[in-house]
Amino acid sequence: MIYVSTADHAKQIRTTLKKEHGWTGQDVSVRTHNYSMGSSIYVTIKKRGIDKLLVEKIAKGHERISRCEYSGEILSGGNRFVSVDYDWEFLDAIKKEVKSEVDAAWAKAVESPGHAVDLMGWKVYCDENNRPRVYKEDSEDASERLWSSDTLVAWAAAQVAKGTLEVAK
Repeated sequence: MIYVSTADHAKQIRTTLKKEHGWTGQDVSVRTHNYSMGSSIYVTIKKRGIDKLLVEKIAKGHERISRCEYSGEILSGGNRFVSVDYDWEFLDAIKKEVKSEVDAAWAKAVESPGHAVDLMGWKVYCDENNRPRVYKEDSEDASERLWSSDTLVAWAAAQVAKGTLEVAK
């Protein structure tokens, strides 16, 4: 077996992201960190419309974690961990865009409990206990969700980042 450094694995991830999807370092950053008992690769999504699950599928193929065959416990030394997440500043900027739209839908839903209000293609309403519920009609994900307005903003921002939700202009 030939040893491949963590930096080389990160380079392979960057190459795959660029060749297969056209994503550069401006879109997705890939950083490494080496320490005494292993290493990590940090992949950060910095642009809208990039599918986090797709990036995870590419990046997680470079993860190597040794486990005890009996207990499943992670063994010390030589592990390479991979994490994929959105850039915090990027998500905060989207949250600011989304907040006014979410707040307006929230206020309408509170004014008329039981009546659904449109929010970027999703429905928001308050139940009889004034708790927010969110759902999407005619969707595989038709389940209702129970959230606070701040959680609703965070959720909507993540959906906008993924490209599955559009902010009204």
